[in-house]
Amino acid sequence: MHLVPYFVIRKSYHKSVELSPQIICITEHHLIDEELEGITLYPYTLGAKFRRQMHKCGGVCIFIQDNVHNTNINTDRYSNEKNIEICAVKLHILSHIIVIATVYRSPTGNIAYFLDNLEAALNQMSNNTVDIILCGDFNINYLSDNQNKQWFERLLYCDVESKWKNYHIITFPG
Repeated sequence: MHLVPYFVIRKSYHKSVELSPQIICITEHHLIDEELEGITLYPYTLGAKFRRQMHKCGGVCIFIQDNVHNTNINTDRYSNEKNIEICAVKLHILSHIIVIATVYRSPTGNIAYFLDNLEAALNQMSNNTVDIILCGDFNINYLSDNQNKQWFERLLYCDVESKWKNYHIITFPG
């Protein structure tokens, strides 16, 4: 398989500019290791992954443009099929460090387990000099006020030692 992803942004004067994202985060890839490793997604390389061993479907991965310096972050101890599937990379951009984490929680996953392990993973990845971008499908209903939404927001609002001060959530269905 050989795919060439790109985005086209239309300017008001109708000229096209081709942009290529530096990072592609995927949830529910449904692939096994051999399939993930065999993907050719030029100009991207597989930077991090989690795949299910016991259940079908699920899984998360991050593809990174070849010219972006990155390091895989080991998040295996936080991942648990259906409850929290997570992978992460650390990007080294000039003198700045950005962590990109991709997370999936099945709709049948345990929300308390998810929140506890997400918090532990974020604690491992964070310090005062690192920005974290958390992407994924958390299967939390943001269209109504509910307990799962409140618990998740409480975790993200947490300002323990000024770790997570600001966050933005896309609250509409995709």
